[in-house]
Amino acid sequence: MHASKIEYAQVIFPLMEAGAYKVYPAEPDEPMFSDIVKAVATAHQTFQQTKPEDSAAFQEYVKSTYAVLAKHWRSPAEVNDDLTGRVLGAKKALEAQLVGDAEGDGGRRWNQHWTDSIVRAVAENPGKRVLALTGIENRYWIVDALRHSPQVELIDIPAWLRTHAP
Repeated sequence: MHASKIEYAQVIFPLMEAGAYKVYPAEPDEPMFSDIVKAVATAHQTFQQTKPEDSAAFQEYVKSTYAVLAKHWRSPAEVNDDLTGRVLGAKKALEAQLVGDAEGDGGRRWNQHWTDSIVRAVAENPGKRVLALTGIENRYWIVDALRHSPQVELIDIPAWLRTHAP
């Protein structure tokens, strides 16, 4: 587990162990998991080795993007708002253009799997609320896909958070 994902160890896994919730994995099973991860990692290594100046410039862009977003994030609502989604969506689009098809295709396949898991959870739990946790860089793609899914009624999470978690 990545060190930045403290919410899993501190919140998600204890809830799962308590057995109170039905859970669906967001990550794809093998071999899809390794296919995507290896292809994306190789593409990033190749980008760094063949275009080191471009890679360094992109890494500075990512660092600056998160630094300025941190100024915008004054509550959980801003972390989940459309502005954050648009900024990180643009970051991912630029990354796919710079790094190549493996990055763009890997992200699309990963996010589609995640979206399909959410739609399946909704279908298997009619009339119930489904809480779907996404990565911050995946959220904009998944929310957009779910907006087009007739099976899913989305809740405006930033508005909900402003009301319930100020």
